[in-house]
Amino acid sequence: MQRSFAKYDRFRKQRKIARREAFLAELGRVVPWRRPEAPIKPYYPLAGKGRKPYRLSTMLRIHLL
Repeated sequence: MQRSFAKYDRFRKQRKIARREAFLAELGRVVPWRRPEAPIKPYYPLAGKGRKPYRLSTMLRIHLL
């Protein structure tokens, strides 16, 4: 049975990493996100009767970026 190019790893299509993805990955490694979250956490809204709030880590990153 003959093999096709799809079976070889080097011929699989690899997605190029976008500059935005590389920047956010580097930012995640550099910034200690847990430290700034600690003082904010007691005041951040919890899920209740309405729309579920975004995670604190997500909102912190949005506001700082």
